[in-house]
Amino acid sequence: MKRIDKLEKGIGAELFRRFKTGEELTDAGELFFKSCEAMEADSLKALEKVRNAADAETQTIRLGNSILNSCEPFLPLWDAVSDRFPGWKLRIVPFEDDRNGILRKIRELGEKFDFIYGPCDSLIWLNRVNLIPVTSVRLEVAVARTHRLAKKTRVTFEDLAGETILMPLHGDSPRNDRLRNEFIKRGIRVIGNSPFYDLETFNRVTDGKTVLITLSCWKSIHPFLVTIPGEWSDAVPYGLITEIHPRPALLPVIDAIRTEAVRQRIRF
Repeated sequence: MKRIDKLEKGIGAELFRRFKTGEELTDAGELFFKSCEAMEADSLKALEKVRNAADAETQTIRLGNSILNSCEPFLPLWDAVSDRFPGWKLRIVPFEDDRNGILRKIRELGEKFDFIYGPCDSLIWLNRVNLIPVTSVRLEVAVARTHRLAKKTRVTFEDLAGETILMPLHGDSPRNDRLRNEFIKRGIRVIGNSPFYDLETFNRVTDGKTVLITLSCWKSIHPFLVTIPGEWSDAVPYGLITEIHPRPALLPVIDAIRTEAVRQRIRF
C-alpha cells in the first residue's frame, strides 16, 4: 500500500479508489496501466531491433525453425561453406506453423530471421521470397496407422478409389494441382480449404476417414500417421528461402550456398 501511495504521489494523480472491501481503478488509473502495457510492448519491439542490429554487426545468420520447416537439413549445406566465412555463426529462431498466419511469418524474413530451409511450391510464397532449390521432395500420402492402406509400400490411383483426399487448395501449387487433376479425372473425391498446412492438418487424418497428400520430408511429423509413396512422380522444390532483398552482409553467404546447392543437387 505504501508503494501505491508513493506512486500516486509521484504521478500526481489518484490511481485507486479505496473501499473497506477493496479497491478499484480510477479512470486515471486505467489510463496509466494501459499506457504502461503499451510502453512495455514498445520496449520489447525496441529490444528486438537492437538485437537484430547486434546480429548484423556480429555476423549472425538467424535461421527460422518450425516443425514443418526444420533447419536441421540445412546444416550439412552450411558445413560445406562455413570455412569461407570465419566468425559467422548460426542462431535458431523458432516459429509456429500456422496455416492461417504463415504469411505474417514470411513477412518477418529479414526482420526476425534471415533464412528458412524447407519445401516451397506456393505461388503466394514465391511472390514474397527467393528460393534457392537444393533438392526436391516427393508428393506422397499419409494415412492413419489403422487405415486399410497403412501396410502398403506403394499406393496407386486404383488404391485410392472411394477415398477422400485432403490436399492444398487449388490454384497455389502447380505440382499439387497436377496431381489433383489426376485424382478428379479418376473420380476420386478431393477436399481442402487452405493452401498451407500446419500440425492440425495432420491431426485431421488420424481418424482414418481421410487420406492426406503430404511430402516425403514430413514422414516423421506425426506419430499416428504412416507416409507412403505414390505411383506418381510429382515432387516439390526444397531449399533455402530468403527475403527478396537480403541485407548486404548476407549476399556472399547466399552466393556460396547457391553454388554449393547446384553442386549438391547433382547427387539427388
